[in-house]
Amino acid sequence: VRLLGAGYLIYLGLRLILSKSDAPEIADQGGIGAGSSFRFGFFVTLTNPKAIVLFTSVFATSVTAATPIWLMLLMIGLVFAAALIWYAIVSVFMSSTPVRRRFTRARHWIERAAGVVFVGIGGRILWDARNPIL
Repeated sequence: VRLLGAGYLIYLGLRLILSKSDAPEIADQGGIGAGSSFRFGFFVTLTNPKAIVLFTSVFATSVTAATPIWLMLLMIGLVFAAALIWYAIVSVFMSSTPVRRRFTRARHWIERAAGVVFVGIGGRILWDARNPIL
């Protein structure tokens, strides 16, 4: 399973590195605002299994049987508020036309950098599988 995962990461990384840079030009679309960007990101995060596992693991490491209910609710509220503020800032920032244009121009290089990271992680997994620690 590890070898398949490493191979898949390397495959994805190579696809990102070798992809063409034919990014479409972003037209000024008045209908896509910060609110709709925020809602989209919020619902994607709510349905993302990795985000659910991340938030659950944060609570699993800091909550014991002796933790009062009010403290658990406060922790949930603080994590929710922090995520809400973060995604609001990101959606307002990324929905502005100048930022979207710059991101579109830099997208190819961002994808290449991500591809290098994927290939590196896949290579590391292969290396570790070759020399397992028992």
